[in-house]
Order: sequence, then structure tokens, then C-alpha cells
Amino acid sequence: MKVNDAALAGLLATVAVAGATAVKDHTPDAAIVTRTDPSDAGDVRHGQVAGVAIAVGIGGAVALVIGDHRPLLVAVAAAVAAALVYEWLLHRDVKTGVPDQWRG
Repeated sequence: MKVNDAALAGLLATVAVAGATAVKDHTPDAAIVTRTDPSDAGDVRHGQVAGVAIAVGIGGAVALVIGDHRPLLVAVAAAVAAALVYEWLLHRDVKTGVPDQWRG
């Protein structure tokens, strides 16, 4: 199916939001993640994997329907960006906001 540029832009925005939301909805609340010990982060990691998998499914389905690979790429990029935010929250020092490995 051929879509015009405006429709494609709307689809790309939709899959971007869906990809980021899939990660957010399957991980614990950000306030809980900031207090979680990185060695005990099983729920966070499971949520990240599930969210990225769902984003790949959503982006892949839209890509198949319209015959364009860009929705898949956008969904994966948004999901990975959201997963990286949770990784940053998990590894940061609560007082300084700097990840543990960046401190000297």
C-alpha cells in the first residue's frame, strides 16, 4: 500500500510513541527504578526486553502493511532510547545523578 508523506509522518510518530510506551508500560515505575540495586534489576531488564519485543512487533506490522521499513526502524529506535533511559536511572547515583561508572 502506498501512503502519502503526511500519512507516513503520522504513522512514524505513532509507532515512535508506541515503541517508547511499550517499554515504559512493561518496566517498573521510574521512581522505583532509581532506588533499585543494579545487581537486583531482573524486573527492569525483563520489562525492557518485553517492551522492545512489542515495539518490534508493532513497527514490523505497520512496515508490512504499508511496505516501508521506516516504521520498524523508528519503533526500534524509540524503544531502545526508552530502555537506555531506564538503564541510566538504574545505574545513576541518586545524589549526583551521575552514573556510577562515570565517577572517578
